[in-house]
Amino acid sequence: MFKILFSLFFIFGSASSYAATPACTINANGEVTNDINALDAGDMKGCYVTPDAVYIPVYRVGLCSSVPTYENYLTECTFVFNSATAKEVEVVKNQAFNVADNITLTEGSYPASVLLLGTTIGYKHTVNFTLPQDGWSDAAVLTEGKTCVSRTVSGNADDIGVSAGGGFYECGASSLTAGKFTENEGAYWDNSECVISSGVVSRQSLGAGSSGLLEYDTSSGSAVICGMLNESTHETGGDGNGGTDATRQLLIQTFTDPITISAATSSLEIGLKVTDMLGLEKHLDDGSNGYYNAFLDGVELKITALSN
Repeated sequence: MFKILFSLFFIFGSASSYAATPACTINANGEVTNDINALDAGDMKGCYVTPDAVYIPVYRVGLCSSVPTYENYLTECTFVFNSATAKEVEVVKNQAFNVADNITLTEGSYPASVLLLGTTIGYKHTVNFTLPQDGWSDAAVLTEGKTCVSRTVSGNADDIGVSAGGGFYECGASSLTAGKFTENEGAYWDNSECVISSGVVSRQSLGAGSSGLLEYDTSSGSAVICGMLNESTHETGGDGNGGTDATRQLLIQTFTDPITISAATSSLEIGLKVTDMLGLEKHLDDGSNGYYNAFLDGVELKITALSN
């Protein structure tokens, strides 16, 4: 039978097991004690923190009667949120907001969920260090200080370096105010693509630069993220230059314990989990002395069916 649910809420989620390197060490004053400047050059070799706010463009949120693939998720899942244009969801600590009312679901067990996102995921963040860090100002010059804030710019991993105008963080005095940084290519592109084998989606490397971070364990099961050219067409091979032509990103999440919808269910609570998923990085590109950067490296849905 069908069950009319009262509402759907997005909330800031709790910790996930996703992080590829340890969470940053934070002292009693709220300062990161890890010495990012002492790290080797190259890709992220730092630690993870929780962003102050995350901005996620959401097209669809669905519960699935079986574990779907990128080919059949539109028919295997019931969508509790569906929008032709992306709705930007601002996920902030200790806040929740109503997304939809009068949601209809069939009573039963749902072993998986899907989240169809846009590619322009953004965040705001301020981080305080015990040691001074190098950053970039809007004038594309190096700055230094113990407080680093995200800048109001857009970019991706190809835009870090002196020739590309620097990084996405400014460091300086504690009075700095964080701006909104937005990915402009796809927050989860890493030179790999999704494939289907025996009805199961996984990712395969396309060569150098593949991190393996787009297929990961969560606190409630496992997840894989696939690039989509549109909501129904999977992206294969990227754009041929190590980048992506995807306009959507599909998160397929499998639950160890399926979500159960019963006659007593009154609402769904969906947590967008980004705890310890903002990776602090150091770069030594273009002969600079090294500067601080950060990228959001994952997301997880935590879905709870609530009863009266």
